[in-house]
Amino acid sequence: MNKICLLLILSISVTFSSFAQSTTSSPLFQLTKDKGYEMRSIVLPQSCESFSLDDSKSIAGLSLTGKIYLHSQKSFVRVILIDKDGNEYLALEMSRLFNDNDSLSLFNYCEETKTLPNICPSKLLFYSNDAVMDISSITMKVSHGDIKRNMTQAEYKNISEQQKRAQVGAIVNNINENNEKHNRLWRAEVTDLSLLRWEDKKKILGVDGECYPTGFEYYSSGIFEFGDAEDSQSMMRNSSPYVESFDWRNRHGTNWITPVKHQSTGNSCWAFAAVGVTEALVNLYFNQEIDYDLSEQEVISCSGCGTNSSGGYEGSALNWISSHGISEENSFPFSNSDEPCSNKGGFSELITMSGTSSVHNHTINNNDSVKKALIKYGPLTSGFMYNNGSYHGHAMTLVGYSTIHEGDTIRFFGGYNQSPNNFVVIQNGDNRIGKTYWIFKNSYGTNRYYEHKGYAYVLFNDQSCFRTPYYATMPITSQIYSESDIAITDNDGDGFYSWGIGQKPSCCPSWIPDQQDGDDSDYTVGPMDDFGNVYNLTAHVSDIVNATTNTTWSIKRYIYNNIVVPSGVTLTIQDDVIFYNGAKIILEGGRLHVDGGHLTNAVIENVNSTNSNIIISNGGIIDKAPNTSFEIPVGTTFQLNYGTIQ
Repeated sequence: MNKICLLLILSISVTFSSFAQSTTSSPLFQLTKDKGYEMRSIVLPQSCESFSLDDSKSIAGLSLTGKIYLHSQKSFVRVILIDKDGNEYLALEMSRLFNDNDSLSLFNYCEETKTLPNICPSKLLFYSNDAVMDISSITMKVSHGDIKRNMTQAEYKNISEQQKRAQVGAIVNNINENNEKHNRLWRAEVTDLSLLRWEDKKKILGVDGECYPTGFEYYSSGIFEFGDAEDSQSMMRNSSPYVESFDWRNRHGTNWITPVKHQSTGNSCWAFAAVGVTEALVNLYFNQEIDYDLSEQEVISCSGCGTNSSGGYEGSALNWISSHGISEENSFPFSNSDEPCSNKGGFSELITMSGTSSVHNHTINNNDSVKKALIKYGPLTSGFMYNNGSYHGHAMTLVGYSTIHEGDTIRFFGGYNQSPNNFVVIQNGDNRIGKTYWIFKNSYGTNRYYEHKGYAYVLFNDQSCFRTPYYATMPITSQIYSESDIAITDNDGDGFYSWGIGQKPSCCPSWIPDQQDGDDSDYTVGPMDDFGNVYNLTAHVSDIVNATTNTTWSIKRYIYNNIVVPSGVTLTIQDDVIFYNGAKIILEGGRLHVDGGHLTNAVIENVNSTNSNIIISNGGIIDKAPNTSFEIPVGTTFQLNYGTIQ
C-alpha cells in the first residue's frame, strides 16, 4: 500500500537566490521568479509515495529539491503533480538514460511544472524503480498578495510549447551522449511524441512496469532495444530456417506499405495499426499500388473496439474491419476525437477480409511463428506492452524484420552534435549478434524521423514486451475491384509470375507456373519457399551459347545468353526452357524443334538464311516474351504438328 504523507508544514516564504545551480538544474529545468509572484517552500517528510497539497490556492509553477540514487541501468524515478481537476503534470523524470550517474542532486528542478496555468494543486505522486528518491522540499510559485495573474490558454500553450521544446532538446543531447557511451544502437531527436504533454504521452507509453520503454518517445534512428542485451535469452539467438531479413517495403522492387500517418495527441494507435495492415493488404492482394487511405475514425467511432481518448485493441479492430468493412478516409476523416458513428458520410469503397487470427507462441523459437505469419499473410498488427501481464502499450503495423550480424554498421541520422555520432559497428562477442529486430510502421508522421521516415526498428531483448501479432486472411473484397483485377506480372522476364499475396488466383492462365516468383524485379531470382528463401536461377543457367551439333534439352533450363543454331543443326526442346534478360534464339539456317517442351519468353530471329525451320509437336508450347508478338522470321519454315503458340 502506498504511504500517504499529508501537508505537515505550512508554506514558508523563501528567496529564490537561496538555490544553487547544478548540472541537473540548468535554467531550462529551473523555476523562475517572475514579477507578481513569490516563492513558497514546503519541507517534505521522508519516503513519501503520495503527498497531499493545499488545493485552495493556485500556483503557476512547482519545483523539487533533493537527491536521487540510481542503482542500475534499469533505475528510474518520476514525480507527477495532480491538480484538483485531476489533470497531471510531469515534475520530474530521471533515469540512467537521461543522466548516467549513481547519484544526482536536484535544486529547484522542474519539467512541465516550470510553467502552470494557475492550477489548484491536489497532490504529488512519487514513482521509482530500483532507485531511491529523497525529495527534501518543494517550491511553488504563487501570486503575491492579492494580485492574481491569470494566463490565457493561448498564452499558456505558447509558453509551455516553447519550454517543452527547449527541455526536450537538452534531454536529447544527454540521451545521445549516454547511448554512445554504452554502445546502444539508437539515437534520439526532438520528435512529435517527445513533445506531447505527460497526460497524452502516458496513454501511449504507460506509467511503469517491466517493459516501460524509457526513451522511446525520443527515438529517431538506429535500433531501439527493450531490455538489456546481457539479460536476453540465449535461445533467441539460435539459428532459424527462415530468411534472415524480410521487408514488405521492398518486395518485387515495390513498397507495398501506404504512407505513414499521424495519430496526433490521441490514444488511437490501435486503430492506426489495424488500418495500416488493411491498406497494405489491399495493395498486396490486387498486386498493384492502389494505396488506399482508409478511415481510422470509422474504426474509432463505429467498431466498439476502443476509443480515441482511452485506447483500444488492435486485434479486435482488425477483426471488425474483416467482418464489417472499412471505407475511405474522406467518408469519415480523422478528427482526433470520439465523435459518434452517425457522423460517417457517404462512401464508394468498402474493404473486408475473409478472417483474422493471432500468432501463437510468438516469443519462442527465435520468433519463427511471427516470421512465418509475416511472410505468408503480409503485415501484422503488433508493437510493445509496457508491463508483463498487462496489455497496455503501443500498437503499430509490423512490416518486416532483419538480423544483427558481426560487422554490421548501424547508421544514425539527425541533428545532434555528439562526435563521433553517426554509426556503431557490431563487434565480435556482442550479445545482440544473431538476434532479430523488427520493423514497425509507426503513427507519428515522418517530419522528425529522418532516415527511418516514421518507422521504428525494435529489438526485444526482453521477449515479454513483444505485443501479440494479429493477421488477416485472404481474399479481400472490394466495391471497386474484383479478383479479375489482380495483376499477374512477369516484370523481370524470368518465366515466373507474381500475383500478389495468397494462393494462385483462378483468373491465372493455366500455363502460368504454380510457384510464384520470389522477386519479380530480378531475373536471377525464382520461386520463394515457405521460409522466405528464394531459388537462385543463376546457379542453374545454361552454359550453351552455340549449338554446334544436334542438341536435345530434356531437363529444365534457364537461359540468359543468346543461343545460336547454325545450318545443319537441330535444337530440340523437351522440357521447360525459360529465357530471361532479353536472351534470344538466333537461327542461322538451323532447326528449332519444340517437342512436347515449353519454351517461355521466346524471341526467335533468323539471320542471313532461308533454310531455318521451326517445328512444334507433341503438345509443345511457345510462350512469347512479354510485350512482344510472335512472328515467324522471314525465310523460316514453320510447321505446327500439335502444340500451342501463346
